[in-house]
Amino acid sequence: MESEQLETEGKASKWEQALQRLEITPEQRLVIENAKAKEADDWSLEEADLIMRVSREARRLQAVDEYKALPQDDREREHHRVWQLIGGYTAFIAAACLAVISSSKSEGSYAFAFSFWVVSLPLLCGAMLLDYHVRVRQARLNSKVRSFLLTVGVLSSHLGTVGMVSTYSWVAAVVYGLCPLLVGLYLHETIALGGRKNFEDL
Repeated sequence: MESEQLETEGKASKWEQALQRLEITPEQRLVIENAKAKEADDWSLEEADLIMRVSREARRLQAVDEYKALPQDDREREHHRVWQLIGGYTAFIAAACLAVISSSKSEGSYAFAFSFWVVSLPLLCGAMLLDYHVRVRQARLNSKVRSFLLTVGVLSSHLGTVGMVSTYSWVAAVVYGLCPLLVGLYLHETIALGGRKNFEDL
């Protein structure tokens, strides 16, 4: 019993040390402490891992606070950039659907591609509409529903395009199917590490 109490006090001490090493607001500390209380087992970590977990959560909260502080014009510009990217992609998928319809081909890969493209269109349009309300009207940085719509919409359209490419070459279809994963990995690493001093040329 006494050993368990000492272990609990030791974890609490490490937790306080981790919080003290980071510059966070009282509001952010409260949110992190609530998260710690809900996931007690996950926070039973070594001090270095605990500091990393708290630091990551603090950066997320800081990004949310900074976004809420942006004026509406800046939030509209953020949405406009998303609208240009996703809107252009949606227009491409819609044009591909029209091309399949005009070709009057409904067999094999054409039907497969058309089915996934049609499914993706309302999802992508819904994601763009929701992005405006989330970013501009509500000043929120994250939305699970928007992420779900965008993920399923992009995945469906991508599968449709892979099916269409496979009509001409299976090798090209496999390469095209893997390209977004590789590009996404490189983009993630570049964005995550590019701001650090040792990776300025990344």
